[in-house]
Amino acid sequence: MLYDEFDRLESESAPAERRPAHAVQRSTPILHNEAVFMHLPPSALLASDLFQAVYARKRPVVSRLPLASTDSARTMLYSGERLDQFDLDVLLVCMESSAHTGRRTGTCVGMMTGGIARAMKRPDDRATRRKTALSLQRMACGLLEVSNGRLHYTLRIINRLLLDSTQDRCVVEFSPQVFAALRSLPDMRSFTRSRFALRARSLERWLHGMVYVSSEMCIPFDQLGPLSGGCAGSRTALHATVRQLCTAGALPVQGEDEAGIVISRG
Repeated sequence: MLYDEFDRLESESAPAERRPAHAVQRSTPILHNEAVFMHLPPSALLASDLFQAVYARKRPVVSRLPLASTDSARTMLYSGERLDQFDLDVLLVCMESSAHTGRRTGTCVGMMTGGIARAMKRPDDRATRRKTALSLQRMACGLLEVSNGRLHYTLRIINRLLLDSTQDRCVVEFSPQVFAALRSLPDMRSFTRSRFALRARSLERWLHGMVYVSSEMCIPFDQLGPLSGGCAGSRTALHATVRQLCTAGALPVQGEDEAGIVISRG
């Protein structure tokens, strides 16, 4: 199966390991506070500018860029090519598909890149398949650093990636923490379906994700610019976008006022 390709390739290429007879492996259990810190909330991914509110044509390469987030308990730095809503589209499609693989861990999935394009309601052509493969590479190469002042945690969104350019096929192994964060959404299937029912407009999809992970808060409009990666646009445009999404039932929000977006799930 595709899900076993990583293990097969590693076993064939890795040299036999020789250790002295007296060598003993020692490990210590993960402490409770360490395990809690390593558990990422979905807001770290969706209510931040990790995936900017844009469908980018040019992507700068950044090094330890501070990310804006509604999660006040953590600071986050990102290194690599900047990610956008297309990358989040690709990640969500792959993760949704992993739920149907039957693999025990659920964090690894094999797919055709054309299938990813169709699930995103995009044309299954060479250009989109190449764009999808490049997106997966970005997420596999980018580095996320999370800190709470005492603990410092480094991870990637995609741990391992196998691309078959001849068959336009990929095998994706997610970071367990990223996988768990998105799987902890109240209803991930409903979230992805409502997201792809929206028009492919970056601000609408970013707002949809940000509000979906919130329960009770008012997000000031002047914070939406930094949270979106500087892509939120004018206040007038934000008002219009929020009204459109609320009318369409795509955002579980109470509404918005002059101060910002008022979120209340009731």
